[in-house]
Amino acid sequence: MNNDGLKNVNTMGKRLKLLRSQLNLTQEGIAEEIEMTYEKYGSLERGKTLPSYLTMVKLREKFNLDINSILDETIHDMNKVKDKEE
Repeated sequence: MNNDGLKNVNTMGKRLKLLRSQLNLTQEGIAEEIEMTYEKYGSLERGKTLPSYLTMVKLREKFNLDINSILDETIHDMNKVKDKEE
């Protein structure tokens, strides 16, 4: 994965952490609700891994949001970083 891909994952992880904290949930709590280990969920928030399609669907249902909006915002943030680097 190139640097842009890593920034994308990290931005998505930050958004997941913000959404989780707004619901006053722990990583363990949200991981249990979406049926994954808290270690795996933690790696999503830290930007170490990308969620699978099924995990994205579960996150969408849990956070009551449009996945496209998170992806669009993440890509927008990536483009801002890329513009600064040029």
